Amino acid sequence: MNYISNEKIEEILSNIDIVEIIDEYVPLRQVGSNYRALCPFHTEKTPSFYVSREKGIYHCFGCGRSGNAIKFLMEYNNITFPEAMAILAEKAGIKLGNGYEASSGENSYRKILEDAQNYFENSLSGNMGGIAVQYIKNRGISDETVKKFHIGYAPAHGLLNYLGKKGWKTKEILKTGLIVKTEGGEIYERFRNRIMFPIYNTIGKVIAFGGRNLGSDLPKYINSPETEYYKKGHLFFGIYQAKNKIKELDEAVVVEGYIDLISLHQNGIENVIAPLGTALTPKQAQLLKRYTSNVILMFDADEAGLKASERGVNVCLKEGLSVYVVLLEKGTDPDDYIKKYGADALKERIGRKVNFLDFKIELLKNKYNFNDIDQMSRALKEIK
Repeated sequence: MNYISNEKIEEILSNIDIVEIIDEYVPLRQVGSNYRALCPFHTEKTPSFYVSREKGIYHCFGCGRSGNAIKFLMEYNNITFPEAMAILAEKAGIKLGNGYEASSGENSYRKILEDAQNYFENSLSGNMGGIAVQYIKNRGISDETVKKFHIGYAPAHGLLNYLGKKGWKTKEILKTGLIVKTEGGEIYERFRNRIMFPIYNTIGKVIAFGGRNLGSDLPKYINSPETEYYKKGHLFFGIYQAKNKIKELDEAVVVEGYIDLISLHQNGIENVIAPLGTALTPKQAQLLKRYTSNVILMFDADEAGLKASERGVNVCLKEGLSVYVVLLEKGTDPDDYIKKYGADALKERIGRKVNFLDFKIELLKNKYNFNDIDQMSRALKEIK
């Protein structure tokens, strides 16, 4: 019998926005934290149909109809449960197999990554992890934080052999991006001599990895390549660990890197996420809207970080988010700031965040001479 597991249903619902779904059929108007419209299920003159993005449900106080996005599509379009799930799965970018359950390819993909995560964690705690353990200690990362984020270590070799003993075929492992095949047919492991950071989706399933090099002759950070099941511009590192705190505080802090995020979490700032080595994308901003409408960008205080902040501000504004920027001391990142001044000082700095307009003015002050009328005029045009 065809069915969809509860886990798959939860994953799909976690990756869609009920407001966006219903707004395609019924024009919604925001009222406080909720959205309101004339009920599509009965005739009325005064709107009594409410949608809660936070709770993921709708309810009509006039006729009593209520439910989630699945039920809305079923009732509004008069379609079956599997048909409604197929619509939502497509919007969420999640594949359903022939039997409506996750495809065998997706199941294999996830299980291989779970096995790889176990291998990396065991390698860190075993004899091979000495250099990695020392790095983690030097960065001030606690054992508790290592466990919370399932930080591991990828030795120079061994993963392919380990996965082979687990019964996985090379062609299956290749699809995950954990190994690479050269044009000459040679196979090698993508992550070698690296601290490993598992990347989770919103329901806590590992779907990719980031690796920090412990040597000096290779790129400092590399990530899993995009695959059929992983699109880096659609997700954040740390979203699974941070989503509840983001909802509670009604704001998200966005930082650049893995270490910054981990340092902040360890120091009590837990509503923090990182955009996986990419500039903030519209898809990521849309994901944030499910948890909050307030975004604080706290990127590195260098030229690249300022440009990333400027791009991030524009993306957030286009997606209807309220966006702020934290300006750190020149040349520092959030982890540096904590180490130099302490967590309380960083929290105070976050409290002094500036709105997007003030941030843009600061950028323009570095670009134009505000004492020159001509340059001031050009600056004003950029603000517009």
